[in-house]
Amino acid sequence: MRSWVFFLFLFPSLLLRAQSFTTYPDILSLTLFNEALLNPGYISEEGRSDLFFGHKFQTGALKDVSSSFFSADRTFRKESGMAQTLRLLFFNEKQGPYISKPRGYLNYAYQIPLRENLQVYAGAILGLAGAYYSVPGSSGNQATTLPDGGIGAGIKSDRFTIGAAALQMFNSSAQPYTATLVLGRYYHVHARYELPLGLDWKVKGQVLWRHLPATQDQGYVLACLSYVDRAQVGSIWRVGKGLTFFLALEPHYHEDRLLLSFAYNTAITGDTPAWQNSMEVNVGYRIK
Repeated sequence: MRSWVFFLFLFPSLLLRAQSFTTYPDILSLTLFNEALLNPGYISEEGRSDLFFGHKFQTGALKDVSSSFFSADRTFRKESGMAQTLRLLFFNEKQGPYISKPRGYLNYAYQIPLRENLQVYAGAILGLAGAYYSVPGSSGNQATTLPDGGIGAGIKSDRFTIGAAALQMFNSSAQPYTATLVLGRYYHVHARYELPLGLDWKVKGQVLWRHLPATQDQGYVLACLSYVDRAQVGSIWRVGKGLTFFLALEPHYHEDRLLLSFAYNTAITGDTPAWQNSMEVNVGYRIK
């Protein structure tokens, strides 16, 4: 029997018996290309506007489990290096055909220069997170909407970024069925570095640690090879989960950029079974 079917019919009884149920959003692999997913204070190095869409989906018995996001921002820059970004973000996680968790946020970020090629940034995110549960043939369908928000800050240059964020800050809770559903506060610490290898080649690295107080922490280490920032290939070691392999292409259209990326998340070196493998597809467009 499919695992999500088992969970679907077990879930209501678990809620009836449990005192609380803490939930955290899914972790995506390709945040190297959109670090605003890690930190609400992040501002891109260039461009006036970024548009991103991403979709993560599993295969086989879990093909109805997926995560999607869309983000759009507008950045206002000054010659001094100061910048402000307004951003909209939308997410939806589906845990089978009858469980959905949509979220929507407004994000503001601010950046100031410390010296040439070195900036600090900070920002906040505020929105709503929903949880919808339905069972075929049942009148016990439930819908819950909770306030949500977070803050983040960091320091960056054209070579590196170091940042930290606190998300689901409010620890919002509600009571679908008879249990308490909690959007548990969690924390990100992340860093990225680029090492030039001559005029055309770079090595890029990224590290994320995700502290989840109510469950096991998560993290990953990414490394990739980049050719003139137009083609990138690399892998990600997801702690305890396995290896991810990805390819990204960034064709230019005049001064604008199109981003196309694909990742395959495997259970190689991890503790998860192979039937939980998943794929991710990202499409982005940067207006210079």
